[in-house]
Amino acid sequence: MDSFLNATLGTFFTHRMEMRLFDKAEKFTAESATNGNVLTYFHEHVHYFQTLFTGYGHIQWSSFRQASGFIHRKWKEMWPVMGGPRIPLANCNTSLDVHQNAHFLYKVFEEQNKMNQARFVTIPGAKTIDALKLTLIAQSWRINPEITTAQGPRDLCTKDILEGHAFFLERSFGNQILGMSHDVAWDRSGVPDVYTTAYDWFVERCGESARELFPILCDLSLQISWKPLTPSTEEEWRALNPSWRFYLRTDALAAAPEINIDMEGGWQERYVAFCDQLLESCQFKGLNQILSERLQALIELERHPGISPMQRIMKKALELRIDQPWISVYPTGTEV
Repeated sequence: MDSFLNATLGTFFTHRMEMRLFDKAEKFTAESATNGNVLTYFHEHVHYFQTLFTGYGHIQWSSFRQASGFIHRKWKEMWPVMGGPRIPLANCNTSLDVHQNAHFLYKVFEEQNKMNQARFVTIPGAKTIDALKLTLIAQSWRINPEITTAQGPRDLCTKDILEGHAFFLERSFGNQILGMSHDVAWDRSGVPDVYTTAYDWFVERCGESARELFPILCDLSLQISWKPLTPSTEEEWRALNPSWRFYLRTDALAAAPEINIDMEGGWQERYVAFCDQLLESCQFKGLNQILSERLQALIELERHPGISPMQRIMKKALELRIDQPWISVYPTGTEV
């Protein structure tokens, strides 16, 4: 069987809101697109929606934009002393004051980048926060939870959640929308474990009968707050890190099967109540509280000149998400 995954590949960069499809443009037209092209295109759009409709997506995009904007502004302020722009910052050593300012800017960006990276992927050699050598956090909290897989112990990171969600929806789309057989749509030939680890662990803990709850838990894991900006306790770090949120909620669901939602019929009407019950079991903020918090941040920004077109799109996305809290979570599920 010719695996449809081999047709094309793509990637999505949250910080730049940039999607790349690694094939010729003409292969994505309505007349020539294969199932593989369509599914890759759909998969990358899931990542786009993860950015638009979740606290994690907003924070990852906004923190990079803010750090970049702050550095650019301060760098321009140093031009008169430096006699013009100097790149990279390491070359800003025309005077002690300039060098100290340049070093400060470097540390600001480095700190923000390390935090964002730790919230996204497993960093080799860094199991605990103190290994990152952050200025603001020196505690030895474990960055990501460790799970047991068929291949042995493995750190579960946010990328596993993002890719697991996108993979689940992509394959559901192939099966339910494109009419592909179950065996073909869910074929795993040559699929890296980053796409399947979170799902396999979830099913192992909660059972095959709970499989349709997987995309819901993925989305809830990404609904993180930006309060506090810097966690001061291990509990706050776990509440702000999607991998820990997924791990703790999966355990909570496995331990309390009565926390459930019937996915037949109008499950959307029962969605918020289920989410809040599950979130409360882990002492996490409610879904609408997180969404409203992120929306309010954008409303406050909108009162000042300079809000970007992308932020206006993100604001509209949150308004839609608050109105329809289940949107983007499981679009290939039961019809509305």
